[in-house]
Amino acid sequence: MKKIKPRLFAAFLIAVAAILASCETFSASAIPAGIANAPPLNQTGVVSLAPSTESEDSASGDIPLEADTARSTAADTAPLSERETAADTSAADTTDFNAKIFTLVPRFFDLDEKTARDYLAGYGISCTSQYESGGKKDLVSGIEFYGSWDEKNLYILTGCAVTLKVGLGDEAIVSGKTAYLTFDDGPAKENTYKILEILQKYNARATFFVVGNSVKRYGEQFKAIYSAGQSIGCHSYSHVYKSIYASRETFASEVKLWEETVGELDYKLFRFPGGSANAKNYEAYKDIREELNTSDYRAFDWTMSNNDVWSVSRAGDLSPVEYEKKCFSEQLDRLDAAGRPVIILMHETYSSTVEMLPWAIELLTSKGYGFDTLDNYNGDYYQ
Repeated sequence: MKKIKPRLFAAFLIAVAAILASCETFSASAIPAGIANAPPLNQTGVVSLAPSTESEDSASGDIPLEADTARSTAADTAPLSERETAADTSAADTTDFNAKIFTLVPRFFDLDEKTARDYLAGYGISCTSQYESGGKKDLVSGIEFYGSWDEKNLYILTGCAVTLKVGLGDEAIVSGKTAYLTFDDGPAKENTYKILEILQKYNARATFFVVGNSVKRYGEQFKAIYSAGQSIGCHSYSHVYKSIYASRETFASEVKLWEETVGELDYKLFRFPGGSANAKNYEAYKDIREELNTSDYRAFDWTMSNNDVWSVSRAGDLSPVEYEKKCFSEQLDRLDAAGRPVIILMHETYSSTVEMLPWAIELLTSKGYGFDTLDNYNGDYYQ
């Protein structure tokens, strides 16, 4: 029997180890330039599949999804202008990021398990399935893989496991990065219903800080918020600063009247009208804080906003929606880079907020955020 030379055997072991390691880690040096705050590829997560709202994408054949956290990172690559077909999957469909071979797969959504498997097989990718209870038939709700993604494509690292998440139920996906959507000053006559429809479409959760006299006026809209399983917080009864912040007693009276209007809830959330920065201008602020603490309320300011209240007066040449998107995107980038909580202030009373909301949810999801309500937040939050 021929002896194997030690050097050759050692080289063989090193090669095997390198192959195995490529499916487990992705070093920082291998990440394409231009990626900011990318999650490590060896973290567990799911790319969630959300419905498309872009007619341009649908027309071109690209079926976009929005990405939650994954064994992936936002690749700094140019998306294809049109969908690749299975017949075109060749060397042109693979991208070599520092000798890591990826297969380019246009994003997809709302596919049943068999169709999704066939779709991936057309790109030479085999996969397993993980079944979630309470799901909607056999629709694929997410995909787990090693690789990268951008706005239109998945870049799946070849030779590593790919798992389809099938049948996600009615629970929202909550990733390691959480965004808290909040809506103030409602309920509103029409916008409340529209916002709830959008949240349901994207399976997103939010917290509504409602005003007592608006609840009294739009009781059916309030019931719709409650019935949808969204969270509800106190935003005073009157929203009149001088009345609310005049003294601890007037503040307590406002909260009590709000509670009598809304009814009993399992949690106590509060947002200062105008924010705590506004409330601090009143002499009774310290006493009001004490009242909140003794009443077991947790108060929440915000860390970013779409600035809908300034969307006309400060928009300049931009439309209200364009202005809100600009403010939203810029603030989110700063928070994302700093790793701060993402608590987003918006108002039910602005139609421009309703119009930009799907875009905002898609942007957050593409950056790896899931959605939760503030009753699940640990503690309170003051600016």
